[in-house]
This record gives sequence, C-alpha cells and structure tokens, in this order.
Amino acid sequence: MDDSPIEAFRSPAALRHQRRAVLVERAGWVGMLLLIVAALAGLLGPGPLSHTSSGSSDGSLEVDFSRFLRSGATTGLDISLTLSDPSEQPRVRIDADYLDAFSIDDVRPAPAEVIARGDQLEFVFAAPEAPRIAISFDLTAQQFGRRAGTVEVGDSTTASITQFIYP
Repeated sequence: MDDSPIEAFRSPAALRHQRRAVLVERAGWVGMLLLIVAALAGLLGPGPLSHTSSGSSDGSLEVDFSRFLRSGATTGLDISLTLSDPSEQPRVRIDADYLDAFSIDDVRPAPAEVIARGDQLEFVFAAPEAPRIAISFDLTAQQFGRRAGTVEVGDSTTASITQFIYP
C-alpha cells in the first residue's frame, strides 16, 4: 500500500469525515435559509405573519395588533367596537399587567377619563355619533418577552392579545 498523501484522503475514515462535513454545511445553509424566510414572513418583525386580530364571539369587538415586535419599537393596538347603545360612553378595559410592558404614546380619540380598576385600566370615551367606534393606541414596547392580556367592553365582551417582544 502506498503511503502517499493522496491515499490518505481515500481512506474510509477520511471519507466519513468528509460526508459529515458536507452534511453539517448543508444543514447550516438550510438553517440560514429558514431564518431568512422567517424574517421575510414577519416572524422576526414586520411582515405578513406578524399582524393579527382577535375578536369577541359576538363580533362587536375586534382588536388588531402585531404578534411580533422589538423592544423600543412603536406599535399600534387598534380597537373596533360596535355599541349596543350609541348614546352611552364606550368603556374599554385593558389588563394593567399587559400595559406595564409598554408606554402609551397616544390614544385616539382621546379618552374623557382613565380609571384604574384593580388589575385593569378603564378608558372612558365620549359617546360617538355612530354605533361603531375605532380606538387607536400608539404603544412603545419597554420590556421584552411574551405578553398576554385582554381587552374588555361591558361585562362579557372580551378579546385576547398575545405578543412576543424581542430584545
């Protein structure tokens, strides 16, 4: 048997090592490709999969929000509400634990009153002229991790919010 350097590359051990190296390299390329696809799809920030909505079972409450955002980023929490009695002031309650992860930059329309009720903040708005009202919260994420909460109107109308905030 020849002990030349070329023969050493043809040994079974060298071929096994080469096959493993090729498999690891391909797995790395697939992993990078999946990461790029996830980012483009919105799983790491803005994109088609990052936006979602949640609503009440009767359809009178709908909340639009981003599933994924990053700490320090501004996001919107858009609430669409159908009132059973348009002459009454709409009252929207949001979990205080959820809101602790954000700073509230703006609320449109401006609430007439904000009341702390136990573990919730209640936003009271002026009676709208129409039976449907759109409320927008501009929030800036101050913490990171999974955040969940509920938006409530009345005694039984609720919508759930779940977001993941990247550092």
